Amino acid sequence: MDQNETKSLAHLNQFIEAFKLRDDNGNIIFPATIHFNVNGRASSLQTDVHISTNAYHYSGTIFISNKDGEDELDISLYPGMFHANYQDYTFVDGKTLVINGCDDGNKNIGTYIVEIVPV
Repeated sequence: MDQNETKSLAHLNQFIEAFKLRDDNGNIIFPATIHFNVNGRASSLQTDVHISTNAYHYSGTIFISNKDGEDELDISLYPGMFHANYQDYTFVDGKTLVINGCDDGNKNIGTYIVEIVPV
């Protein structure tokens, strides 16, 4: 595990504990407002967020889902899945999980900042 992944996981765990997001079965699924700043575009969405702290060869996976009846998140324009292995997670002011990353494979996304705020 590299230094960035270790830091990102520590911030993710602080976020999970601060909001008591883990249910009695160990699942982490919660409603949140997601703020995107992607390639000069700003957008917000209120939907469910799923977190897996250790899945397969990824650690700290965050998946933004769509609630039934909602417009779908356009993954060609906005990132919808994040891994502590590759993105930088920072828990800011005890309120927001901020994810910084870059999608080198999709020039529509490029560098991005995503903020997750539980509701």
